[in-house]
Amino acid sequence: MFNKEKVSLVSHKEYIVRGKRNLFPLFSEVFKGVKKIGVIRWGSQCFFKVQNLKDYLVQAKSDGIVKTGLRKGSKSLEEAHAARFTEENGTPGDISGQ
Repeated sequence: MFNKEKVSLVSHKEYIVRGKRNLFPLFSEVFKGVKKIGVIRWGSQCFFKVQNLKDYLVQAKSDGIVKTGLRKGSKSLEEAHAARFTEENGTPGDISGQ
């Protein structure tokens, strides 16, 4: 779907996708059929990132969900709750796997 370019980094080669907003129209196709996306931790920009992911799922007409993984007792849980990640909808998760 995306054109990959092989670039040389310091110790190895990596594939990247160059582009900016011109790739946005392709995202709906990329996210078709996605059922769950996990975002580990909650940082200062996380709200915006997860909101974009949620929007892409809606555009792709997917019934998938975005979950966030936090440590048990994390101070960030309150921020996640404010962004509608709730135990009722099963979207916050414990990254310890318990």
